[in-house]
Amino acid sequence: MRDAQHQSSGFQEKFAHEDAFQFQSATRMARTAGTILSLRLGRSEQDATCFGDVLVLADLTEDGDGDLHRTIKEVAEASDANLSASEIQSIIEEARLQSAAHSIQP
Repeated sequence: MRDAQHQSSGFQEKFAHEDAFQFQSATRMARTAGTILSLRLGRSEQDATCFGDVLVLADLTEDGDGDLHRTIKEVAEASDANLSASEIQSIIEEARLQSAAHSIQP
C-alpha cells in the first residue's frame, strides 16, 4: 500500500512540474512576443516590457494563439500601426522559436 501511495505522489509531482514548466514557457513566449512587437513598432525597451505584460495576461484567457493574435493587433492599432494577420503570426512564431531556444526541457 505504501508503494502505491508513493507512486501516486510521484505522478502528482511530475504533473505539477510539467504544468509549471508549460506555464513558464508560455509566459516566456508572450514576453518575447512583446519585445519583438516593440522592435517592429520602433518603441522603447520600457514599452517592450509593458507589451510583454499585456500579452502574458492575454495569453491566460484561452487556449491557442487567438488571444495573443487579437491582443497584438489591438496594441499595434493603438500605436497607429497596421500589422497584417501574417505579420502578427510571424511575431508569434518568432517568439515561440526564440523562447524555445532558451528553454530547458524537464
